[in-house]
Amino acid sequence: MFFSLSAECEIQRKTWLKKGSRKSNLSIARLFNTYNKSILKQTGLSIHHYDERQQIGQNFGERLANAHQKIFDQGYEAIITVGNDCLELNRLDWENIIQNISAGRSVLGPSLRDGAYLIGLTKTAFNYIDFQILPWQTNQLYTALNEYIHENTQQYFELPRLRDINNGQDLWTITHGSTISVRLKINLLRLLAVTHCPLFIQSFPPTLFYWLKDNSLRAPPQNSLV
Repeated sequence: MFFSLSAECEIQRKTWLKKGSRKSNLSIARLFNTYNKSILKQTGLSIHHYDERQQIGQNFGERLANAHQKIFDQGYEAIITVGNDCLELNRLDWENIIQNISAGRSVLGPSLRDGAYLIGLTKTAFNYIDFQILPWQTNQLYTALNEYIHENTQQYFELPRLRDINNGQDLWTITHGSTISVRLKINLLRLLAVTHCPLFIQSFPPTLFYWLKDNSLRAPPQNSLV
């Protein structure tokens, strides 16, 4: 399941470029959604995208629990859920993830802030009431998820810790590292070059931004994003 707001709604709660225009932040949000959906498509799994138009509930926990319940009610025995704010999903061994959850083990991907960028649950490990009252969107989530898993199933598989991209500093860090794909980095830098963002422009050679600005900002084909 891809559980994420649309780009238009996402920029109402997140601003990666505080000095950037609404259009610039909207382009970044769209890139995040497009990129992560392209990763999921390559897994061969069925993708259920729940944005604000499909989500039902008064808070995040209720909306996520209701989405899980609806998919389980359709006959699925396990659900792997990711959002749009981790850009390192390309690093994961998806075959191993699928093998573990197919064997009845839950799968958890912890973020650096002690949240979770991936949650894989079997139907038997899902408890509607307990799941929705977990401390979602806090740095207590991963600890609480561990306790929840141990109460509902004895086995789970833990993935490497990865970074969520929630602000401009996170974006700066990810574009200066080597953990995201080259194609994704190029597309991010193109957007940053057009916005003339000082934080990013000053940390890269000027010739790089001249080259990026001279190249088209049209989105590449989905299979070239990774």
